Amino acid sequence: MGNYSFNIYHQNTRGLRTKTHVFKRNLLLNSYDVVSLTETWLLDGIGNNELFDDRYVVWRRDRNYVITQEKLGGGVLFAAKKKFMAVERPEWSSTAEDLWVTLSSSKDSRKSRKIHFCTVYLCSANLGNSFNVQLQNFIDNLSIIINSDLIYQ
Repeated sequence: MGNYSFNIYHQNTRGLRTKTHVFKRNLLLNSYDVVSLTETWLLDGIGNNELFDDRYVVWRRDRNYVITQEKLGGGVLFAAKKKFMAVERPEWSSTAEDLWVTLSSSKDSRKSRKIHFCTVYLCSANLGNSFNVQLQNFIDNLSIIINSDLIYQ
């Protein structure tokens, strides 16, 4: 099946709300296959097209500021070039701020190799859960995924 490689970019952005134009310019100057961002601080009013051009499919898990009663913080984002077959795996999400996406090497599932990506952000407290509770929830969820057949689907 051959070897596959990805040009991956990951960053804790500590807020993209005021940096969208700088982020997009830097992205256009590089050729990342996969982009993983934590602490995006994004809101519904900020569109994916403000951050990415049409080469990418973008998934976000923005923090719900109404529920958390916060104004800043959190949120994760994952983007992959459209040349990859990619699907979000919301069923794998935990109570932490995590976002799961599976990339496949081929449309033919019999010949395809898959790689599962998770972008996760654990903060001091989220929805009343301490850092330790979030981490334990994430680890428990990860164990279920690894020990099941879900990872092969």
